[in-house]
Amino acid sequence: MFVPLRVAIDKLPFAEHALHVTSGRLDELLGGKLNPDRSHVYLCGNPAMVGIPHRTEDGAVQYPQPTGMIEILHQRGFRMNEPGNHGNIHFEKYC
Repeated sequence: MFVPLRVAIDKLPFAEHALHVTSGRLDELLGGKLNPDRSHVYLCGNPAMVGIPHRTEDGAVQYPQPTGMIEILHQRGFRMNEPGNHGNIHFEKYC
């Protein structure tokens, strides 16, 4: 099932966007909890809001501040989709 949601509302501070996930509001909108075993999340928008991390020289993942959606979803058991490592968080990467 595909459920398109426009969680981000123009001109709202990022903290309010993140509250949709951290407060459980997104789960209410979906009618159930997002489950990383059976859900994929597609994020689009400002790279700072999405929170696209980068890898350090030793391969560790470093997330930007403030906490972005990718880090919040990672804390809930989701994983980024990367070359050679299929995950369930997908995002557009633009400059």
